[in-house]
Amino acid sequence: MELQTDDRGNHYIETDRPLNEKTRVTYVPYQEWAGQTVIRVQVREAGGNLRYGPEIPIDQVGDFVASIIDLLSKKAQDKS
Repeated sequence: MELQTDDRGNHYIETDRPLNEKTRVTYVPYQEWAGQTVIRVQVREAGGNLRYGPEIPIDQVGDFVASIIDLLSKKAQDKS
């Protein structure tokens, strides 16, 4: 994963997805609606278009990641 910069000067990282798409995670220094920095998650389609995705206020990223880990842990327990 390589740190890149978009046309607005925001830093992002992209990871591969199926069908030549990418998941883009962008650090946006300030969003007025949140009153703080946010992390934006989007999908970049094979043709280059970006789909809208959630913006997570930076002070909620830990809880967001923890909820994903909790969900995966519970799903793994269901399979056993």
